[in-house]
Order: sequence, then structure tokens, then C-alpha cells
Amino acid sequence: MSTYNLVLSSSESTVVTEYEPQTKRSDAYQSEAALEAAFIKMLGEQGYEYVTIHSEADLVANLRRQLERLNHFSFTDREWDGFFKTKLANANDGIVEKTRMIQEDFVQNLTREDGTTMNVSFIDKKNIHNNFLQVINQYEESGGSHDTRYDVTILVNGLPLVHVELKRRGVALKEAFNQINRYQRVSFWAGCGLYEYVQIFVISNGTNTKYYSNSTRFNAIGEAKSGRNKKTVLGFLWFLKTQAKNYDELFLLGDIFEYWIGDDASSPAEPLARALRKYASLGKRVYLMQGNRDFLIGEDFARHCGAELVADGTVVDCSGKRILLSHGDKWCTLDDEYQEFRRQMHDEAFQLMALRMTVEERIDFAKKARAQSKKTKTERSREMMDVVYDEVACEVFAKNCAHVIHGHTHRPAHYVYDNFTRTVIPDWDLDDKNRPRKGWVEINSAGEPQVVLSEHFF
Repeated sequence: MSTYNLVLSSSESTVVTEYEPQTKRSDAYQSEAALEAAFIKMLGEQGYEYVTIHSEADLVANLRRQLERLNHFSFTDREWDGFFKTKLANANDGIVEKTRMIQEDFVQNLTREDGTTMNVSFIDKKNIHNNFLQVINQYEESGGSHDTRYDVTILVNGLPLVHVELKRRGVALKEAFNQINRYQRVSFWAGCGLYEYVQIFVISNGTNTKYYSNSTRFNAIGEAKSGRNKKTVLGFLWFLKTQAKNYDELFLLGDIFEYWIGDDASSPAEPLARALRKYASLGKRVYLMQGNRDFLIGEDFARHCGAELVADGTVVDCSGKRILLSHGDKWCTLDDEYQEFRRQMHDEAFQLMALRMTVEERIDFAKKARAQSKKTKTERSREMMDVVYDEVACEVFAKNCAHVIHGHTHRPAHYVYDNFTRTVIPDWDLDDKNRPRKGWVEINSAGEPQVVLSEHFF
């Protein structure tokens, strides 16, 4: 930007004698650090304040100062602590709730120590020039499932609302896009979760630049408004908050999702991931197993949930009883066509090929596979789609187990054989108007599994 002389300045406008857009452009090699420095310098010339913030403590302290500055008052330490924990960093809020707060509920009520109340604004949308813009870089987050360091973040009144990921010239923009997706999986939620307020993502390699909004605003909120599977999801969240607290360990034996197209596209599952993390934070242990619909669930998403990914055929010991855990579809061997499909889905080369597809291509493939599966079910007998006793018994005896628990067949029951028992987990569908259902299998103090069924929403 060229130098200029200030002619007139008011709350509504600024008049200068000259403005010339920058015409200089470098096509030479430029390191990522140099690109970042040039970008920050450009923002500084446009009135952004550069601040050095590399830790969560500094980010929170700066947020307090900026909100005090915007609202023309000062929090007491006690007021700030309560306001921050209940309004800004509520453990029950995720990306969807924080997006709603920025877009719609950006004025929150504060009860002061003297008993009076006042409104605290996060953003002044009526007089936008009242907002304070800052830029930070190389912010470090070590509380996620991986240590991360972000390139450039723009703070609006102290809140991180724009995140910028930079790559040097010659590097494909897709690399920056994938980096942001990784941050969403492994660290944006960490700590007090302030990076879940980000609304706009910018990716650039110095030559090409693209920006996009937080897709969760459209995917997750749109999903909730459509009502598809809404009761089932809410029912499971209720289960985690209430019934599951009675147990020390929780095993999810596959098909938790209608389909799973990869850990790099897990944003719509954030409400469940957040609930599982909160459950695990109570000292509970959570285990995830892949099913036939969500066979692409990986270690990244498991860690994001505070869970451990376990293999099909895992054996656990409960009160001296060995219990075999499985999704169960590998034992449905009368259905040759399905077993061929299963072998393909679990083939490592096929999975690598699938993950190289675009997200849109994977969604299309998953939807077609689900449609074909539903069509096939109408053409198969129930016996063909059930487990084969000999297949189950072979693995049970080989692993010296007294019980086996599995899902997949949607036939919740407890079967007693001569040498072992077999318990089938109920499926969940509270959105089925004709037959709403949910349930789980619990293991009592004697190490005996039993089915718990419920048709009610709560």
C-alpha cells in the first residue's frame, strides 16, 4: 500500500488523498515462513494489530481484555471465570453451538457479583468499526490427540474467527486443505475449544488462494433441522449422560454410523465425538470397533473420541469369564454375495484407493452401497442373513470363551448353547414411527451378559 495523507477521519469514514493497490508480485521461490511474514505485514498495513500469542493461557487472557475493551467495562476475576466457563467455553458446546453463538446469540447475559445483570457482546454487528482485529501466528496446541501449530489466525475481539493455512509456492492447495481437516480432527476441540469458533478458513500458496466457511454450519445444523435420525442421535447422547455412567467400560461394536467415508470427513460426527470425550473424561474407557457400514473408522477418529480402536474378535475378561466381542457379520457365511462384498471392503488396497477419492465421490459410493444393501435385504431370507452356529462356535472354542457378544443381525436375544452363550446387541432407531427401539447389552458382576431393551425415547 502506498503512503497517504489523512484528510478527514470520523466514526463513519476515513478520507485520504491517495490509494494505490500493490502491484508488485513475486514469482520467485518463497519459503512458507517468508510467505507468512509477508501476509502478516500486509494485514498490519490494513490496521490489524499483531500480537504474540502462542499458548491457551495467553489466548484466554487476551480474549478477556478485548471483550472488556469492546463492552467498556472490566470483569472481576470471579465474574470472568464463571462467564468464560458457562458461556464461552462450555464443555457441552461444540462447533454447532459456538457457530450459533457467533451468528445469532452474540449478546450474552452476565450476572455481576453485586447481583446486577448486564449484556456482554462478542461482536458489534451494528457498528462493525467498533470491533478489534488482531492477527497471531504459530499458535501451539498440545492438548489434542497430536501436538499442532497453526499458521495464521485472525482474532475478532479476541475470538479466533478466521484461520489461514499457508503453503509455499508450488505446493498444491489440497495440502493446506488437508492440514485444516487434520486440525479439526485432532486439536481444534482441545483445551477450552476456542478454535471451534472459527467461521472462515483460508488456504493459500502465495499464487492461488481459496476460502470456505466452516462446513459444520451447513452440514451439522442442516442435518439437525432436517430431523433425519435426530431422535436416535439424541437418544444415544441421553444414554451416555445417564445409563452409561453406571458402567466402567463402553464397547461400541460397529455400525455406529449409517456410513463412514473416512476420518478426514468426520465433522458431522462431532456431537457424538464430543459426548464420548466427555464420557471418557469421567474416567471411563471407550472402545470402538469397525462395522460393515463404518469400516473406514481409523485411529485418528478414535483418539478424537477419547476412545481406543479394537479389532473384531477382541476378547475381554469380566469376573473371570472370557467374552468374545465381534461385529458379527463375518459369521454370516450363508450369504456368499455379502461375504465377497465384505472381503473387498476390508481389503487394504481397496481402502487406500477409496480414501484417495474426493469426499463427494466417497459419499456417492457410500449412498449407492447402502441403497444396494437395503434392496438386497428384501431378497434374502432371514436365515441367510443370520450368523452360522458352526462359524461362531469355532472362534469361541479357539479362544476359550464362555460368552460371545455381537451385533449386525438386528435380532436382540440371549442364546444358550451347551458350552457357551451368544448375546446379540439391539439396533437403535428411535426415528422409526412404527417400531422405535434402542437397547444395549450389560455385563453383570458375575460376568454374565444380559440384553437391556427400551422402546422409549428417554
